[in-house]
Amino acid sequence: MDNRLNTLFQPINIGGLTARNRIVMPPMNTNLAHGDGFASDRNRDYYAERARGGAGIVILEAMFVEWAAKHRTFGMGVSQDKYIPGLARVAQGIKENGALAMAQINHNGRLLSEDATGLQTVAVSTFVNPATSEVSLEFSTEEVQEMVGKFAAAALRVKEAGFDGVEIHGAHGYLLAQFLSPFTNKRTDPYGGSLENRMRMPLQVVRRVRQLCGNDFIISYRISGEEYFQGGLTLKETTQTAQELEKAGVDLLDVSGSSLEGPPKLAKVIPCYYLPHGYHMHAAAAMKKVVSIPVIGVGRINCAVEAASYLNDGRADLVAVGRQFIADAHWPNKAREGRSKEIRRCIACNVCLDILLANKLPLTCAVNPSTIKADEHVVPTNARKKVAVVGAGPAGLAAATVAAACGHQVTLFEAGHQIGGQLNLAAKAPGKQELVSILEYYGEQITITGVDLKLGIKADAAAMRECGAEVAVIASGGKPKALGQAWEKAENVFNAWEVLSGAVTPGHKVVIVGGGRVGLETAEFLLERNHDVVVVEAAARIGADLGLTVRPVLMNRLIRSAVNVFNNATVSEIVGSTVTLDRMGDVITLNRVDTVLVCVGTEANLTLGEGLDIPVHTIGDCAGPSGIMEAIRTGVNVGGSL
Repeated sequence: MDNRLNTLFQPINIGGLTARNRIVMPPMNTNLAHGDGFASDRNRDYYAERARGGAGIVILEAMFVEWAAKHRTFGMGVSQDKYIPGLARVAQGIKENGALAMAQINHNGRLLSEDATGLQTVAVSTFVNPATSEVSLEFSTEEVQEMVGKFAAAALRVKEAGFDGVEIHGAHGYLLAQFLSPFTNKRTDPYGGSLENRMRMPLQVVRRVRQLCGNDFIISYRISGEEYFQGGLTLKETTQTAQELEKAGVDLLDVSGSSLEGPPKLAKVIPCYYLPHGYHMHAAAAMKKVVSIPVIGVGRINCAVEAASYLNDGRADLVAVGRQFIADAHWPNKAREGRSKEIRRCIACNVCLDILLANKLPLTCAVNPSTIKADEHVVPTNARKKVAVVGAGPAGLAAATVAAACGHQVTLFEAGHQIGGQLNLAAKAPGKQELVSILEYYGEQITITGVDLKLGIKADAAAMRECGAEVAVIASGGKPKALGQAWEKAENVFNAWEVLSGAVTPGHKVVIVGGGRVGLETAEFLLERNHDVVVVEAAARIGADLGLTVRPVLMNRLIRSAVNVFNNATVSEIVGSTVTLDRMGDVITLNRVDTVLVCVGTEANLTLGEGLDIPVHTIGDCAGPSGIMEAIRTGVNVGGSL
């Protein structure tokens, strides 16, 4: 094991119990429960796998403390005793694999919607949700006390289910945070006004939980160190609150940040690839200075060395690593055993969050389709075949390595001189450098599984016959899509791939046709190199194909750049250095344009497959345009089913 990781794998005492290391798997909704709130076998398997993978503490996703607080169609509940047996099975699965088992309890308050429960929402103060026009009813003083009791009763059920502790969710703009934050708390009774009054309800919850659950039970409290917007919670207020929480009986402080009041703020709760690593760690460091209980730090951590650094420099006592546990359930064990190259790294694309916010599908991951159980697609075969995979992009890499892991003899052909395909180009966009980690992972898997990699060879039927292939997997990727317009034949018209690969050096003023992900990322790439950039998009909204937490951050970056955008516009003509646009009937002329880049997506690059007298599977972009998640998923599925 790397000596820098020693602190990360040291045990720690929390409330009289010992965690085997300082790695926390924090709560993140999975959408794996039954629709009526009961925990499922998939819940048990998911959390048990993370404990088996080496987590020191596993904290279950936020569970509703009353039915009216149910915020996910397939979320877990702890509002009644009937939920205890199912939760007990989840707790057992965690504990028998060596981790401390904890569960988070929560009420979303004004962030709820009638869509989930059919009931009107309630909040600390009367609120009209601008997104849904729903009106939240303000709690009466008596109802606040009832809610304190519901939180405490839920915590007691967590204990009765066999968990080692409970985490009270007081962060991210949920109900307890709504009481604490001056932005949401407009009350005039003893629960509103001064900080002392605003922290009253959260403190009452903690005291009541301690009273009911006793001293042999860990109480963790999750708090947003800052809400990062005007009128929201400040670090000065939350550090004062932290001291009072410790006095009230909290054993562990879980320090996050921001609020879920809207997408721009949501983007800071779970930082995407545009935001720095350790995003909330400064807040954990501030808390650690004022409390004597252990403090958890969090914020886009995907590397064991990085995680350990936050402990080694004294910013936190434990680290919470959420999305990385989705990408690779066994990353702690791999790091401890010196197998860091085998770790699938989270790329902070937030596909997992986009899936959850859709509120229908189970949790998934762009780089790891086996999110419930590790390597569930790898089943040893009794019918060993010779397999030829054409194309070493993400789809081909996944197919080749999974097929080889199952026991097949695999030859992987790549026409280029390095693996990765389009990923090598995508990784050049600002903020996207961590895409390279996918290639590092698959490069190691090629070695481990014994895939015969042939670079610089454009595979054809003869090459496949030469390697004795009995099955062919075509993953030859896509190619830039053309619009089919006459102006595309102009001498100064190219595509993003040609620029990102270095094949074309654009002039100073560049017009980008297409305001989707590729167009905007290419715009940023050029802006960083001091080009004058104009984006032309036919639709009314640019970045429509970006995720909910990624788009606001990129839009904010572009607003502060020198980019010009014409939406609802199309290119009608290019004559020399003059580009003419049609914007809803208005004619716009762009002068002194040096280069035009067409960035309107990809189309299949299926150049092989016909004429082969063996079974052929087509995956990735050559089967139809797809993102990283779909490419890897289809590759894993085919590789595991040959």
